Amino acid sequence: MVRCSLQELRSRIDSIRNTRKIKEAMKLVAAAKVRPAQEAVVSSRPFSEALVEKGNAYFQHRPYIPLEQDLEVNGVPTVKDSQAICDLVYSLFISEEVDKVELLYSKFVSLVRSDPIIQTLLPMSPKGEICDVNGVCVDATEDELFRLTTKEGKLTVEHEKVKIETQPFSPVVHFEQDPVQILDALLPLYLNSQLLRALQESLASELAAQMSAMSSATDNAIELRKNLSIAYN
Repeated sequence: MVRCSLQELRSRIDSIRNTRKIKEAMKLVAAAKVRPAQEAVVSSRPFSEALVEKGNAYFQHRPYIPLEQDLEVNGVPTVKDSQAICDLVYSLFISEEVDKVELLYSKFVSLVRSDPIIQTLLPMSPKGEICDVNGVCVDATEDELFRLTTKEGKLTVEHEKVKIETQPFSPVVHFEQDPVQILDALLPLYLNSQLLRALQESLASELAAQMSAMSSATDNAIELRKNLSIAYN
């Protein structure tokens, strides 16, 4: 048994008492941080559950569209990648196997945001001649943008058109070739450019989402390591 003086024993007791006070203070700090996190989890559950419910209801009533072919794009999309898709959809449209070509992709807006887009590529038509079932004009030269928002406490989808600004040109244009030949030559180039742009925007959106997710994971790892270090010490 180790003998110690009363002064040393009193010093030890005071040290343990001070350590206990520090640990209690750290416990209160941790409890204060846990409560807002718990409230955030509980408050976000109704929105998340409603979102899942809406998504399930939508896909249950939506007709099943089989995937005919899966074309993989490795790395940064190139003209060759978009050309392969362009040749496929163009041949299907020309052979009248399909009567409409729609492009669905994620439009890159910023590093923390991307928007789902539906764009009608074919058939091309004069402005104002394509309308949906509700009579709303849906032009082939415009992107259709859908936003998932809340209205009166419920989820709703807002529809918005994004106009593409083009440079004006002279209305008097002379061509040596037949207009049909020119259109046949330009249409594949148009499809290829639109598909390449969609692939590039989708890749940028995917990489931005990955970066945001990894950033959040890194922040969580730093916070977890800090809390574990405090608990260990």
